[in-house]
Amino acid sequence: YIKATFNDVVDFRDCTALNAGRLLCMSVAYTEEGVTEWLQPMLAALTKFYSGRAWAAGDTRAMQTYGAVCKLLGAFLEPSALWAQLKAALDAECAMDLDQRIASMRILAMSLEGHVEVLQSIQPPDPELKMGQLEPVIPELIEAMHNSDLLLSPTPESREVMWTVLFSFLEPLGAFLTEMQVSKLLFVSLALASKAPEPASEQRRKGRTLGA
Repeated sequence: YIKATFNDVVDFRDCTALNAGRLLCMSVAYTEEGVTEWLQPMLAALTKFYSGRAWAAGDTRAMQTYGAVCKLLGAFLEPSALWAQLKAALDAECAMDLDQRIASMRILAMSLEGHVEVLQSIQPPDPELKMGQLEPVIPELIEAMHNSDLLLSPTPESREVMWTVLFSFLEPLGAFLTEMQVSKLLFVSLALASKAPEPASEQRRKGRTLGA
């Protein structure tokens, strides 16, 4: 019955994005790591939500529900499996359009948050655990962000989602990063914080306005 939640159903009035998301959330919570079998269609469904009209509508309950699904995926699944499916969004040669790339990055950020919350919930804290299963993922993620074309001329949406990915792991895992990784993240931060220079005509117009 999980597979049915990935289909577009238009026969029933109550089959809304919110209700489908609630069913999907309960499915993930019940099956836990067993949901790996359905990972690709599930990520496709989540990408469709975050790049479509349902996300643009800004329904708070729907956004919270699908956010919970992403965090549960991060909590139950191996981060390397999720990263393998989502890392293409940072590559300029990716076949997805920009909205789909941003949606994939949003899913990645929330799944990282879910896994980090699991690490932080371990009691008593284990100093040997460090980044846990994120150990092989974070270096690759930092490298991919550092080399991504999304830094060259970011839109407001891509800028926002790149910040979200960055903050999903930086504070809780910052102590385990190397100097080189911190340097690359600084480069990413500066690129995201910078703004393109104004056209010369606009600068001259402002100059005349100030002179007047």
